Amino acid sequence: MFTDVEDDRLQTVGKKRCVVVPLAYHDAEYGVLGVVTTNPNAFDLIERDVFVELGQTIADAISAVESKQTLISNSVTELEFRLTGIDEPLANMAAQLDCTVTLEHVVDDGDEEQVQYVTVTEPDPEVVIEYAAEADFIDTIEHVYTHEEQALFQLSVDERSVVKTLAQYGASIESFSVTGTTGRLVAQVASSERYSEASSTRFGRPTMG
Repeated sequence: MFTDVEDDRLQTVGKKRCVVVPLAYHDAEYGVLGVVTTNPNAFDLIERDVFVELGQTIADAISAVESKQTLISNSVTELEFRLTGIDEPLANMAAQLDCTVTLEHVVDDGDEEQVQYVTVTEPDPEVVIEYAAEADFIDTIEHVYTHEEQALFQLSVDERSVVKTLAQYGASIESFSVTGTTGRLVAQVASSERYSEASSTRFGRPTMG
């Protein structure tokens, strides 16, 4: 947002130009960046998209630092969520197929996207693949292998993912499993009230360990 401002405290003559850039990374917000100048034409040759990208880059860097703090911190907060009937890709799969879906591992694909490895208990892999092909919240899915009644899949999901949202707040997922319409998720974050407040806003009040 571009605007004109007046500030008598600076004891300058005339108006100043100011651009306010939100610092946001997906659902995480870190405040704003303000750039002020007395040159009325300073921002004329700069596209607004440049400032938007700047804000996202700074917020991304803050998120990365917070994630690193969680990994190296000696003091972490454990958040436990009991999930019931939430609109979330893995939870929806478990509910629709009446099975158990367990998150095994999460990796970044290098393009700021997550790849999730999950095991699905009981349904044939073909049934899971067919379901995923019709689900609008699953972008891609690949069957890795099957052992006894458990099949491992590699998949990418959309922004409704609980795992993605918590990762944006620097959380480390310890376990996540859903059976039918109920599940349990345990995550760890560097001790801070901001995490518990932000998480409870979307997923309900967690139990802290």
